[in-house]
Amino acid sequence: MIKVMNNSNVIKQIVRNGYNQCARIYAENRRLDDSDQVIPLLNMLPEGSSVLDLGCGAGQPITERLAECYQVTAVDISENMINLAQANLKQVNFIDGDISRLNLVNCKFDGAVAIFVLFHLPADEHELIFAKVWSWLNPGGYFLVTLTEESRKACLRDDFFNTRMFWSNLGWKDYEEIITRIGFKIVGEKIYGRCYGNNSQEIDRRNPLVLLQKPVDLHM
Repeated sequence: MIKVMNNSNVIKQIVRNGYNQCARIYAENRRLDDSDQVIPLLNMLPEGSSVLDLGCGAGQPITERLAECYQVTAVDISENMINLAQANLKQVNFIDGDISRLNLVNCKFDGAVAIFVLFHLPADEHELIFAKVWSWLNPGGYFLVTLTEESRKACLRDDFFNTRMFWSNLGWKDYEEIITRIGFKIVGEKIYGRCYGNNSQEIDRRNPLVLLQKPVDLHM
């Protein structure tokens, strides 16, 4: 494990390069995972709703599952991941870009997801992502996001599918404060789903899914 300085541009390039290098093997492993992680969102939004998928990777299994029901716009920082996703999901609108710099002018969505995404961004940018999602959601819209129980200092690891990858996250109490400041409401309990094969139980204990809602009445 290598500690890193918080240089956002360098970090984004590391993440982009890492996923570009491991795109095919990562996609092959990830597509076998359980897409039921998005059921909390499926239970809330009617068919035909508009959904934003942040950090979509190669599009399987999450983007693919969402596209069965919804009009999906999907974003990823890795052009190789986007190319793989586009080959399989012609009906999805894909954007190659950094979600922290994403500017969706005049775009509104009924739902958004960020599954195992935030910890590839510098921790001091996480609140920015919540604020951006808030601005993109219609009143009453939902945000399904993977968070973390314990904070982790920024670090680089060289064992992510034989590539270098960046990791950083806040702790649960920090995320609760951000959620409150932005104005989201937590819907139900933290969700511990299944993913990443045999490591799922350990990963899920550290990284619960949380369903948030932007209130219908913003004066509440």
